[in-house]
Amino acid sequence: MKKEKLTYEEAMQRLETIVESLEQDKLRLEDLGKSLAEAKNLAQICKEKLALAEHDIKKILEEDEQE
Repeated sequence: MKKEKLTYEEAMQRLETIVESLEQDKLRLEDLGKSLAEAKNLAQICKEKLALAEHDIKKILEEDEQE
């Protein structure tokens, strides 16, 4: 599955899995850099999706105020 096609929930779940692995020292040193890069990308996906949702919600609320 391509990263840009992930839903917010999928990206967040994968991010949580990576964080859990980091916290529990389950990652091999060889995989650490790759996992950190993936976590950074997943966090960016979540941030973008949240910003889009916030924009959509504000737009809906503004439309309701005009009615």
